[in-house]
Amino acid sequence: MPSIALSQALPSSPPQPLNINALTDWGEDDRPRVASDGFGNWVAVWASQDSLSDTVDGFDYDIFVSRSSDHGETWTHPEALNSDATTDGGTDDWSPKIATDYLGNWLVAWSRGDGIAGVQGRDIDILLARSVDNGVTWTAPISVNPDADIDTGSDDLYEILTDGDGTWMVVWSWLENQSAAIAGDRDVYVSRSLDLGDSWSVPLRLNTNFSPPGTYWQTNESMSLASNGADGWMVTWSQMSNESVVCVYTEDDGVTWAAPLEITSTSGFRPGSSVAYDYDGGWIVSVEDQDELMEQPGARGVVRLYRSADSGSSWSTLSPDFYPPDGEFDILEHTLSVAPDGALVVAWTTPTGDDIDIWASYSRDRGLSWSVPGPLNSNWIEDGDEADDRYPFIANDGNGNWVAVWEVIRGIGMLADAGDALTSRWVLRKQDGGSDSCFIATAAYGTPLASELKSLRQFRDVRLMQNSLGSEFVDAYYRLSPSLAEYVAARPVAKSLVRFLLALLTSLPGIATFLCGFTATSAWWIWIYRRHFE
Repeated sequence: MPSIALSQALPSSPPQPLNINALTDWGEDDRPRVASDGFGNWVAVWASQDSLSDTVDGFDYDIFVSRSSDHGETWTHPEALNSDATTDGGTDDWSPKIATDYLGNWLVAWSRGDGIAGVQGRDIDILLARSVDNGVTWTAPISVNPDADIDTGSDDLYEILTDGDGTWMVVWSWLENQSAAIAGDRDVYVSRSLDLGDSWSVPLRLNTNFSPPGTYWQTNESMSLASNGADGWMVTWSQMSNESVVCVYTEDDGVTWAAPLEITSTSGFRPGSSVAYDYDGGWIVSVEDQDELMEQPGARGVVRLYRSADSGSSWSTLSPDFYPPDGEFDILEHTLSVAPDGALVVAWTTPTGDDIDIWASYSRDRGLSWSVPGPLNSNWIEDGDEADDRYPFIANDGNGNWVAVWEVIRGIGMLADAGDALTSRWVLRKQDGGSDSCFIATAAYGTPLASELKSLRQFRDVRLMQNSLGSEFVDAYYRLSPSLAEYVAARPVAKSLVRFLLALLTSLPGIATFLCGFTATSAWWIWIYRRHFE
């Protein structure tokens, strides 16, 4: 049974503004998200009402972007991501979500109330922009939902993700009116792209509890999406009609999906969920249960994690129950992040006195033991009673570096009165403190989820790290391989060569015999390629 076994709280840095103009801007900065490509590039996005010194329309929300190359220690000055920020007619752009394929390509999806320049009507639609230079420049926005110009329902509450191997997916909730063929409830739809978001498949409905016209609304929301880096994907969401969390699974890259399966039933209203692949053949889902706080005085909200090793057919408890601090009862939102080496972080928002703060717990052994929950925003005492910290999101780069972002309402003393986006960072690795990154192989396969990487990690941990010569080799690899990995990632010929050698070596029983030879051979062939073909 998972237990609280680590006494040290999450070693997060003091919160700093993500929007570095926080002292001078006047607009709200809301709902930030962040992602990393594993090679030192971090990109953060959020919705803002700021005018950026009158360079954009400050009367509506636009999508801002900022970049970091030092694991979140410093960030570039905010810029408008949506290229029509000055011409979108005062239409709000809201709640951006970001994903990257580890190859320099990034997609950001967000919602807009009136579509592109009002063409899509008065409902909410999902827009998307792409960057192929690590967030420096972005394409003009396009619509994800293909019926954006004719539908009358709202497409929102979405997530976007890629498997790092060419497939991108968006899952969202569609709220239609009662006159439609499907009643005015919220249904779950998914669409995929194989061309970096230029085009999207016809949306496929995933939930089976939709209502016929004129009957009771079935509300499905709080969607989450995860990939195993191959052909497996999982979507989870909350079914409000029976207060449960369900999942669906595909093993063919989203062409077909299994029927929804219940993960757990809750006693609360509007349960939230988040899903992640655990890099060990399983799936992890975190569930936020409010315990019907409005109806049961004295009940407490709780966050609990579950794991499935059979694609969602069965689930076991992965964590102890995480409750609000003593004397508090409510949990408002939560977030989950999983690293390739088995480190996990779960964070949730809860009232603490007269304001709202973020609490977190972590595991360094794939959920076998957990830290004592503690505040992620380490300024939770001195930030006063007027600072509500909400909507946290956590990302990691697979190399032990983690960044959290969230919004703070009503400022924290050092900032202006308007709401701002904050960030904190820390280093957290598995139990032995080592990294789990195979930089060159990750660059070759375009994702840290590739199954071949698991064999290399096992060999490193079981054989190399058990002797001094092997440990020295691993240390040298982690010092030298990032620059070589960047070279491999940018060159198809080098990627193909490394993938060929990896496929050969991982198919042989004597991988221990060949690993050093593989590294040397790869370096030699890349050197030959650079000398003679460039």
